[in-house]
Amino acid sequence: MDNKRYSVFISSTFKDLEIERSKISRALLEIDYIPFGMEVFPAINEDRWDFIKNTVNECDYYVLIVAGRYGSLDASGISFTEKEYDYAVSQGKTILAFLHKDIETLSESKRDNKSNNQKLKKFRKKIEQSPGLVKYWETSDELALDVISSLSNAVKSAPAIGWVRADKVASEELLSEINELRKKNAELESKISMLEKKDSPAVEDIADLEEEITISGKSSSGYNRSSYPTSIKMSWKDIFYKIAPFILTTPHEGHMESVVGKELGLGIIDEQDFQTLKIQLMSLGLISCEYLSTVQGGMGWFWKLTSRGEKFLFEVRTVKTKKKEKK
Repeated sequence: MDNKRYSVFISSTFKDLEIERSKISRALLEIDYIPFGMEVFPAINEDRWDFIKNTVNECDYYVLIVAGRYGSLDASGISFTEKEYDYAVSQGKTILAFLHKDIETLSESKRDNKSNNQKLKKFRKKIEQSPGLVKYWETSDELALDVISSLSNAVKSAPAIGWVRADKVASEELLSEINELRKKNAELESKISMLEKKDSPAVEDIADLEEEITISGKSSSGYNRSSYPTSIKMSWKDIFYKIAPFILTTPHEGHMESVVGKELGLGIIDEQDFQTLKIQLMSLGLISCEYLSTVQGGMGWFWKLTSRGEKFLFEVRTVKTKKKEKK
């Protein structure tokens, strides 16, 4: 629907990121997103936790901003920011995380004491090892642009239900019916696309599994490290060897992008190189990509091993016995 708007939960510490939160909220409002965050909450404490959880449940996307402070702690010693994040993960929300690139450059007033600093390091590590999107920022303007760009991509790759004005639909039942028809239509389009691929001519002169390709990326996965361009040269066979086991669970494409970058030692893989890698593995008949329903009720692209891909995976990754027959 043209009138659909998406709600975004903004999670972060407050005083040290007040300017950043304000810029992000204004940017979201300008493109018709609906921002939610602690600015509209009562004072944060244990009694308000149910209110926060309900707000996270109602939002379409979850944006996490982390800088140099861990935040206010609950009775168990966990910050409310981390508590919100863990809850969003448990609910299967589409999470976009943005970590400050170098907290040592922040003023002392925007950094934690030693005790909370250790908790902040563990929290950052948890985020970096998660399957969701993780990006790094330095300035508030850069952060706001990255949030808007990442949300735009998320809406395309993992569409949420969204919101419409009450006067734009006849009833809640009609809206639900329209949404179901939209999902069924997307599934039919996916099936048609797959059938068309089967009938399409084979690609000529395709590189075989032994040929090598150079893939670029940007290393920024370590804690408190500056980003720098990097690249690797590897055969298609070795690439498949490293990433194929992660495709057995039919993962979302966004998750596979993170996996590929990590397993190939690139940190963050170049987007165009990632798409080339995907298309090459499809052309070799090792994987397929299907447009399926997500746990959030939307649709997204998911990777799957073909029967040929599974067979080849078991051939190259199965541990062979070293026992010799007795003479």
